[in-house]
Amino acid sequence: MSIPGSRTFTRVPVHVRAEYRVPGNPTVSGRVEDLSLNGLLLETTDEPEVGAKAAVEIILESGTSEIRIHADAEVRRAGEGTVAFHFDRVHGDDFEHLEKLVLFNAEDARRVEQEMQVHADDQPQLSGSIEG
Repeated sequence: MSIPGSRTFTRVPVHVRAEYRVPGNPTVSGRVEDLSLNGLLLETTDEPEVGAKAAVEIILESGTSEIRIHADAEVRRAGEGTVAFHFDRVHGDDFEHLEKLVLFNAEDARRVEQEMQVHADDQPQLSGSIEG
């Protein structure tokens, strides 16, 4: 169990594109500033309502192909050019891609691996379908 207000998972700087959509609103794009196993901070001029549910896609580009990590998330903070999301659910095999992305960009990968073991219950749920 984590202490309220403390971070359970290490945030790592990752500068990739991401998109999100709050139901009833258009898709919004931005650049990920940092990422953890249970959330991300996105640079964008949009300011969705705190507490809103959103479908988030992290876009990993490699040459002519791309991988998209799909997650259901909640807006935790919005303003001053950023939106903070907490992941509620990560879809299908996307959690494995998320783990690899965080580990690859972590300053201390061993610490991140320990967090994954110690806080396994705090990780987002896995889901086979995208809600939207």
